[in-house]
This record gives sequence, C-alpha cells and structure tokens, in this order.
Amino acid sequence: MVLNARDKAAPGCKESLESLCQTYWYPIYAFVRGAGHSPPDAQDLTQQFFVRLLSKNFLRVVTPEKGRFRTFLRMALRRFLANERDRSHAQKRGGGAIHLSFDTAAAEGRLGLEQTGTIAPDRIYDRTWARTLLEQAATRLENEYHRAGQTVLWRQLQPHLTAERGSIA
Repeated sequence: MVLNARDKAAPGCKESLESLCQTYWYPIYAFVRGAGHSPPDAQDLTQQFFVRLLSKNFLRVVTPEKGRFRTFLRMALRRFLANERDRSHAQKRGGGAIHLSFDTAAAEGRLGLEQTGTIAPDRIYDRTWARTLLEQAATRLENEYHRAGQTVLWRQLQPHLTAERGSIA
C-alpha cells in the first residue's frame, strides 16, 4: 500500500493514500498529544503534518530497504514538530489549506481511556499504531465472514480473538 501510495501514476494511488492517512492519523495525533500539545494544537499539527507529507511528496523516499514505514513516519513527525516549534508566526488551523477529516473528539475519548499521561510519545505512537492495525484487521475479517455468509461462525470466533491476554483457553 505504501509503495502504491507514493506513485501518483499508479492505479489506486488515491485510495492507498487515503487508507494510509486513516490508518496513521490516530497514532500521529496521539504522539503529538503525548508530546504535550493541547487537543486543538494537536489537531492543527496533525493536519499540517499530513498536508506537508503529501504536498512535498515525502513518500517518494520510502522503500522497504530503508526500514519500516512507521519508523519513517515517526522520524518525519519528530522533525516536523521541531520545525513547527521554531515557527512562531505559523497560521493557526492551516490558514485556508484543505483539511483532512479526522474525528478528534473520538480520539480524545480514546486517549482519556488509555491513560497516556506518563507514557513517552514514542510508546504512545507504537501502541496506538498496533491497536489501529489490529482493529482494521478485525473489521476486514468480520466483513469477509459476513460476505461469505458465515456471520454465526464469526460471532463464535470473535470473542476469542479479542480476549484479554492470558484469558484465551
């Protein structure tokens, strides 16, 4: 998906970009919040990060040989936040830039439940990234079972896939 998203001429590039943004926006937002930014500032910074990432075509340098995509994003985000700290005259809320639609109210609710107050931003990012991928995989799996007419089987299997650690028999 990452390699397809970086090639603007590739079929499905737009869909791959949308999927990447939807997959990574919450871990990035959580990282920014964990770095001490208020919810409105974190929303602005997350939006600006994605705008810069996509408008400058930073994905062009991503290759499997250079390492993991999530590590690339984390480092790009750290640089971005450092640069933003240095910009005292930056406009708030994108100053007319096109905004990506993210549900920050739900994100704040999730962050409140996850007790991230004393956890390092890197750890928050890794945790939220892993949870997001697991949630997406579970949703895709559920949809596959429904399409195959196996809804009853899914309902029997699903509690075992989401059980707490150590409680799966």
